[in-house]
Amino acid sequence: MKSTVRTGVAEKRTTNGAEMASRDDQAKLPPPTSSTTPSVVAAHTTPTKPPDRSPPIPSPHASSRHGTSKRTKASSPSMSSNQSTVPHVHVTLSDVERHDLLRKGKMSEDKALQLLAKAESKNVAADAFAAQQTKADTREDKLASRNWRIAIYMSIISFISFIVANIFARRFQYPVLFEWYDKMISQKEKGDAKYPPGGYSMYQVCTTMEFAPVGYFMNALTVWKSLDRLGALFLAQCVAEFNNRGIPITALHWNGSARQTNAKKLYANPTKDTGWASGGCSGTYTLAQREQTLINNWGASKNEGNIWYKHFPDPMVERHVFLTVPVVSELIAGSRKDGGAVQNSCNAQSFVFSDMYRLFDGGLCRIAFEHTNETVSSSDLFANFFVGSPNIPVDCSGAAFQGAMSGATGAGSGLLACAALGADSPAFLVGVVGMTVAGGILGGISGRDAAKDACKQKARSENLG
Repeated sequence: MKSTVRTGVAEKRTTNGAEMASRDDQAKLPPPTSSTTPSVVAAHTTPTKPPDRSPPIPSPHASSRHGTSKRTKASSPSMSSNQSTVPHVHVTLSDVERHDLLRKGKMSEDKALQLLAKAESKNVAADAFAAQQTKADTREDKLASRNWRIAIYMSIISFISFIVANIFARRFQYPVLFEWYDKMISQKEKGDAKYPPGGYSMYQVCTTMEFAPVGYFMNALTVWKSLDRLGALFLAQCVAEFNNRGIPITALHWNGSARQTNAKKLYANPTKDTGWASGGCSGTYTLAQREQTLINNWGASKNEGNIWYKHFPDPMVERHVFLTVPVVSELIAGSRKDGGAVQNSCNAQSFVFSDMYRLFDGGLCRIAFEHTNETVSSSDLFANFFVGSPNIPVDCSGAAFQGAMSGATGAGSGLLACAALGADSPAFLVGVVGMTVAGGILGGISGRDAAKDACKQKARSENLG
């Protein structure tokens, strides 16, 4: 009995020893060379050191394209996990959880590959969405840039339309002045004075007179010559006054040069006491003698080509009126009206700066061009040269038309720019265009009424119409 027990014990010890020997032999075997997944092999051969927080995940491309030897090399314990060339991909499971599942044998290689494929699909979809979003943003930026350009262009066009409307509408507001101007520019002989070259157009005169900012804007662009509002009023008053008298202004009156107007005949001849503007150069003459000499000389100029003779009082009929005109009295007085030095025709060098000589060398345009004293009104400037009460005829119906154009243009310009900003939205575009039309109509009505009332009030206050 004891023998049997001992034998059983010995057999059991022998069996245990064989199992231990078998385990030692297995431990001494070389690493397997099968197609085991690198991460699984690494899990069985890596020491108990905790895994890295972001270990590499085997790529499906690596397991399918590389041979057994490469995968075996990748699963070697001596190779660090940070040296893997497999890209790091975020999947649903955390990297540590997936690594633990693979190590514990709870996730197959196929399952890991499926997760990788799904992760790559999500990344590709995300990249595609990002690309589409970038493309959409770029398109929106281009559309916004285009709309802004259109809005700027529309604003510029509206501004130009406003300027053009203000200029050309003056023809309807001052028909009498434009009727004279059309006849004047059709005359064969044109004025060639250089003060300023070519003179002024009636569009500039009336626009500057009525709406000075537009005139000054055109001056700044050098489209028009320099002209202030008082100078423009002076020109309009001269045209209107002499039209009423039946002795209209000609192109030579407007801007004729000294050569064209025979200005050299104004100079005095000291030996003969002649000259259209001469009162005699003798130092022994009394004031009465100088006055009589001037009357005689100016009277004689009537038949000698003096283009301005009819525009002054006839000295033979209205002696006193003629001599009291400031530009005439300065020729014989001891001093100028403004206190300056005497500029009579006996001194050729100083006489060229006199008002009378400037009237013959440059005409009315030169007088307006050189008028820079804002304290002298247009009526005072007219009274310095001529006699009369100028009355500029204004058609207030034309003023109403001009006001309607200005109002419609101004009301519509801003809304047109807004329409351009919403050009990609048909509903918005239709709505703003409708508002533009309505605003233009209302602005036109309002501008018409306001301009007509202003025209009548101005005509009463300034005696213009």
